[in-house]
Amino acid sequence: MWKFKNIQSKDIIDKNIYTQNHLVFYGNTNLDDRGEKAHEIISKIQDSIQVEYNPLTFSIQMNSEIIPYKNFLSYIQSITTNRILIEATTLSFAEILYILEGANQNDKITEIQILYIEPKEYKFHNSSVTTYDEFSLSDKFQQYPPLPGYTINAELNDIDLIAFLGFEKTRLGQIFAQEETVYQNFIPIIPLPGFLPGWENRSINNHLKFFSPKYSFSDIKYVAANNPYQAYTILEKIANSQKNFRVAPIGTKPNAIGCAVFLVNHVNEEANYGALYDFPVKSKKRSEGIGQIHIYNLFKE
Repeated sequence: MWKFKNIQSKDIIDKNIYTQNHLVFYGNTNLDDRGEKAHEIISKIQDSIQVEYNPLTFSIQMNSEIIPYKNFLSYIQSITTNRILIEATTLSFAEILYILEGANQNDKITEIQILYIEPKEYKFHNSSVTTYDEFSLSDKFQQYPPLPGYTINAELNDIDLIAFLGFEKTRLGQIFAQEETVYQNFIPIIPLPGFLPGWENRSINNHLKFFSPKYSFSDIKYVAANNPYQAYTILEKIANSQKNFRVAPIGTKPNAIGCAVFLVNHVNEEANYGALYDFPVKSKKRSEGIGQIHIYNLFKE
């Protein structure tokens, strides 16, 4: 089981991260300034593996090799180093989830550092008056394909939907349009504070129409945009009273990290905790500049 040890937030990267880690997992670094900064950090670490999960074939590309996701889990379980680094800025929720799962089943891996770089600013749509409050972050989304190991029985009649929201209202709308499940409760979680002052208002404004009885809306909860531990704690509290729910980590990456840790820690329990993720194709130059740099330290209990 993974536990949060501490969170380090800096304006520049701590050089100790170069020497403390012997293996790093990362994703596509060519999208924006943050990706370039991540690549600069990765290049100074001894071994690095670029990974990308394919939701259509349930496979993972490791550098130039494509393997089934179960083989990927087996690879993580065979790692002999005691510490790994997950470069979360460039990875998707699914990749982070499966890396954490494999590491949780490896007795040798006892510590994980997760690196996340905030944007200084996102790119606006600026296409019409109806999108003045929206950022241009993704080119397209998948239709919420299943995540092996993290799906739950759709026939259960007491399922809640827990959605960590960001700026893109299409992502939440697609859940309600696609899902046949009638949720008992819809609990939206808004990032407050956001990465920058006022960004939480964009999240609320873009999702207002979903805060109604039509969508089984119950109440809004809040969590800091850059704090995965708070996201984890909220899910733990909800789990104390509701044993069947789906988590949609469609907001900030730190919140998605908290969701991934929760799901991995509870994957073998009798309770039904599932995940919904739409694998957005991220827009190039979706953000500009480098904001705060965070290192989330986990240890195995």
